[in-house]
Amino acid sequence: MRRQPSPQPSALRQWAVRLAPWAAIALYVGIAAYRIRFPGTEYDEALYVNAARGGVDNVTFMTKTFYGFPVLLMPYIGALKAYIFYP
Repeated sequence: MRRQPSPQPSALRQWAVRLAPWAAIALYVGIAAYRIRFPGTEYDEALYVNAARGGVDNVTFMTKTFYGFPVLLMPYIGALKAYIFYP
């Protein structure tokens, strides 16, 4: 019994296999760059803004204050980083 050789992939298939990772990278960059000029503030960055500005609304992200100065932003996060970010 004679063995038949396995079929060779076509040139188009080889081209598609080589192009697929680059197409995925290009798609990712395109989606990530969409509206890049509007990055906005993330939640973890916004946590310190109110305390760094002196407690503008006295409600947002301030658990404890001491004579108007924020001490705790959340029950487990202090305000030291907000004071460092102030300047």
